[in-house]
Amino acid sequence: MTEPSSRRSGYARLLDRAIRILAMRDHSEQELRRKLVAPVMSKNGPEALDVTPDELEQVVAWCIENRYLDDNRFVGQFIASRSRKGYGPARIRQ
Repeated sequence: MTEPSSRRSGYARLLDRAIRILAMRDHSEQELRRKLVAPVMSKNGPEALDVTPDELEQVVAWCIENRYLDDNRFVGQFIASRSRKGYGPARIRQ
């Protein structure tokens, strides 16, 4: 059984959130950082997470180390996606 989120450590909650975000699609490191510190929607509206810079660094490092987060893979998939949509090289560079 999982612990209620109020009892879980900030690191565990942040890591769980990062994995859920990265399960949807690849993200750049910058994009993941932005999403991890953004408020979370709850039943009572937006809820800010207490994220320390150290916890954020640990989670991002774990994601990179375990190959959940890879900027090179993200760029390759981004370019391929835009190319399939008919964007040319100049438009993709923007």
